Amino acid sequence: MKRLSLIFRCERGVVAIEFAFVGLLLIILTIGLIEIGRALFMMNELSHAADRASRVVLLNFSVGESELRDAVVGNFLISLMPESLSIFSPAPASGASFRVVELEYEFTPLISDFIIDSLVMSVDRRIAR
Repeated sequence: MKRLSLIFRCERGVVAIEFAFVGLLLIILTIGLIEIGRALFMMNELSHAADRASRVVLLNFSVGESELRDAVVGNFLISLMPESLSIFSPAPASGASFRVVELEYEFTPLISDFIIDSLVMSVDRRIAR
């Protein structure tokens, strides 16, 4: 009987169990913050690429999509993967006064299937003639 009461009063390992609960929450929160930071950084890179594309269109209003893609992909900074980038910029009509350049990028988190599979980021620029 005395041994049974000693087992129920024993507090060895309580700290480890409490840390397991709190530590798991902190690890998930840290991974989430890292992923949000990466997504914001990728969005900034995509915006920078759209600015580059708009500069190319300003220099040559009738530039084709393939030349536009070569100009944008050739000047990537560090993080965007060219195979995940889509550039849409239809050729302007003869009397058009503006042209739209749209870039889409598929962002995949480091730990995929954790919350989302992938996220499509989109940026567009409207360039006047």
